[in-house]
Amino acid sequence: MCMKTLIKPLLWICIFLSAINLIWLVFSSVLYSDIQGTLTRPPIYLNMIYCGLLFLILNTLLILFTTIHSLKILKRFFIAGILLIILGVLSFSGIIIHYACILDVEHDFADGYGIAPEIKTASAIQIIHLLFLLFALIYFVLILKSPENPALSKTVFREQIFVTMNITGIVCSIAGLYVVLHYFSYLNMGIKGSHLLKNYDITPFIFILLPYLFITAGWVIRYIKDRLAGVIDEKQTSDINRSGMIAMLVSLPLLLIIMFKTFLGTPVVSHGIYITGTITILWVPLYLFLVILIFSSSALYSFRNK
Repeated sequence: MCMKTLIKPLLWICIFLSAINLIWLVFSSVLYSDIQGTLTRPPIYLNMIYCGLLFLILNTLLILFTTIHSLKILKRFFIAGILLIILGVLSFSGIIIHYACILDVEHDFADGYGIAPEIKTASAIQIIHLLFLLFALIYFVLILKSPENPALSKTVFREQIFVTMNITGIVCSIAGLYVVLHYFSYLNMGIKGSHLLKNYDITPFIFILLPYLFITAGWVIRYIKDRLAGVIDEKQTSDINRSGMIAMLVSLPLLLIIMFKTFLGTPVVSHGIYITGTITILWVPLYLFLVILIFSSSALYSFRNK
């Protein structure tokens, strides 16, 4: 069965799942409004919030998948589809922060600490989830109501998924750099052994990368199919080669500048406190997201201007 045949059922599934997630958002907002009462109730209430976040992960990935393939069918929804993908990436990246906030709320309340900042952060992220799900509902309903359009050519779709991949790369890399620099900010707090990063602190980076990897996998599959069919997009190949070279030449000097500024400008280094490998590991995701940002920006600029 071809993708064009499957797209309509996928649209209805996304609409149904998004409606369920919206109901969950309303429910969780009610629980947040009386968070102290919620925390004194049976654990099932908090577990429903956690389950809703897990459901949102699966729903977001399905929405991204369906949106990418809807771009192949209806050209006039391309800009709206790109905006939906950007919102989806932001919402998806916020899920791990949302989860961490609720986990902190649960632990801090049990230890007698304040929980207001975490609730404010979780509520702000809920607004992003809400905007994403509402946008998805409207987008998919409009597609279902639109008159049947002829499918786009393979060339146009190849270009659109290339643009989508690089826009997603820009959004994911900015979110990743924010998290990395947030971790680095702990250096300014006089870090001690008890504050060292744990093994699970790598989770946000993997989570943020998932949408980019997801869409890149789609582009790679499309690229391999075209190559096997004897179709070679020389412009995209040239853009990728040029962007890879720019990313390498620009990212290394930037990384050196950031490294010297961070290590020479922090009280931890100036006071001679030894830093274990936990912090130095952060240079890997910093470099990774920096390269993705430069590569995606350069590829998108080259594609649009040549």
